[in-house]
Amino acid sequence: TTDIDFGFDAKDPSERESLPELAQRVAGSDIRVQCSEEMSGWSLMPLPRYRERALLWGRYGRLTVKSIHPIDLVLAKVHRGYAEDMADAKALVGHFQLSIEEMGVRFKEIFAPYQASTEKGEFRQRFDRFLQLLQEGK
Repeated sequence: TTDIDFGFDAKDPSERESLPELAQRVAGSDIRVQCSEEMSGWSLMPLPRYRERALLWGRYGRLTVKSIHPIDLVLAKVHRGYAEDMADAKALVGHFQLSIEEMGVRFKEIFAPYQASTEKGEFRQRFDRFLQLLQEGK
């Protein structure tokens, strides 16, 4: 994709205020940056334990860089369900060689506490269709 989404923890109020602007300036005007202190609501679904599951990329002085776990990212994209998101999710599964079993376990962790709603049912249907596409190799 052509955007950068990230969350951050900053104790200093001036860092909290300046980091989003600095990130956009570094990325340039052709790349959209979305950042906030709390990422869990971005996908409009609960992502319990996403911070604990994040993958460490490196530490640079006071800066620690982590990325959301690929399975969490895949499930967030499947939840949204747009064609571009589904294509991204499929590419992530291939790139990170994610197993259907691992995704199924994480799906159950996320799905179980999700409040009963039509949205929950649609998420289940999209996830089932996504797994079917992966198994068919499409």
